[in-house]
Amino acid sequence: MRMKKLFAFRFSLFASAAGFTLIELIVTVAITTLLVSMPILYGSRSRGQVTLFVNTSRVAQEILRAKSLTLAAYATTTASGVPCAYGVQVTRGSNTFNLFQYPRSGCAPTFTSMNPGLELPVENFVLDSAVRFRSAGTTARDVMFIPPDPTTVIYDGSAILPNGGQIILETTDGADSAVITINSFGQVTF
Repeated sequence: MRMKKLFAFRFSLFASAAGFTLIELIVTVAITTLLVSMPILYGSRSRGQVTLFVNTSRVAQEILRAKSLTLAAYATTTASGVPCAYGVQVTRGSNTFNLFQYPRSGCAPTFTSMNPGLELPVENFVLDSAVRFRSAGTTARDVMFIPPDPTTVIYDGSAILPNGGQIILETTDGADSAVITINSFGQVTF
């Protein structure tokens, strides 16, 4: 008899307990969906940031490579076949940049103007499709180094900038941006 009461008690305990209401289920599903989607959204944003950082590093690396090539060319020889300067040119519309050499015939003892028509491309690069050069704020179109110091020449497309310039990259959705700053002494920071 006592056993019968025990089973009856258990059965009545489960029978009297109410289940989840529809509202409780909807709220639970909504909260779970929100928690699951947060890492997914964060993951795609961080992918864009990594792509931006990689491309910013590539552009800065090529600017520093141009500086290194300039010093190497000067140390090697002063013959007419060796370029007098190297630099990097940024093309905002097509999101490309190239390493170029400037012929010895275009270099004068005092460099006061730049002739983009004399630039001879050495190597061309294309930014990742998720990154672009920002037109607003990007002041440096050409960055060129002339030995022996090396003298840094930053050209905005119409004039030489005496105080340095910036190259700004951003993700195509505009969510993140990175700035490469080149000062008049050739220091590159990003």
